[in-house]
Amino acid sequence: MAEEFRDLGNGVTLIVQLARGRPTGSSAFVEFRSASVAIWASGLIERFATCTDIDEARAAAERLAKKRG
Repeated sequence: MAEEFRDLGNGVTLIVQLARGRPTGSSAFVEFRSASVAIWASGLIERFATCTDIDEARAAAERLAKKRG
């Protein structure tokens, strides 16, 4: 599930997502949050990276958008 989607401009997007599931035979849920940064060109993804450190991914995406601008 996407928690956040941001178009940072200059062909850079950031998506923060949450994956949630329950292991077979268990009543407990497991959650995993991650962030993905995509670089777009001509309507296609040119480069894509995923990181478990949300703040690090957000900062990198913002720097990249600024650098590409």
